[in-house]
Amino acid sequence: MKGMVIDPRGRLKRRWFIYDLILPNIGAVIAILAIRILDLGMVGDLAIGGIAALLLWSANFAAPMSRLHDLGAPGWIHLVVVVVVFLLSTIGPVSGPGEAVIRAGDWLSVVRGNDSQVPPVSAEFAQIGATIGAIQFLVLAFWPGQEGANRFGPDPRGEKDS
Repeated sequence: MKGMVIDPRGRLKRRWFIYDLILPNIGAVIAILAIRILDLGMVGDLAIGGIAALLLWSANFAAPMSRLHDLGAPGWIHLVVVVVVFLLSTIGPVSGPGEAVIRAGDWLSVVRGNDSQVPPVSAEFAQIGATIGAIQFLVLAFWPGQEGANRFGPDPRGEKDS
């Protein structure tokens, strides 16, 4: 295995993408559980939280962006997909800017702990968001990368696994 992708520049093979998607997320879950179970104080929680954030960055942003580079596409496409999926799954369709601000405010209230009631979103729109995310995952996991070097770097299939 190549190692955890932190820097989204360059290219990433399909197999490395799967490893870099699954293993850091498992590590982040373990780190988050450690924060919840262990009483390490604020400094310990911040340290473990930093590790979890790094693992989540690797799995959910850097690896998909590097994989898109292997396909010859810019990494910002992943950020657009993340924003669209988030908006469809949390805020849902809105009739205008006023309603969007109200729904975003409702979510901020939940995040801040002022309200425990998550604003409802239509199941259809949550499913559309999940479908978009699933399609992106399938493309990144199974679509072969460009052969040879492209504008993002050399072909990672030419490298030997260590």
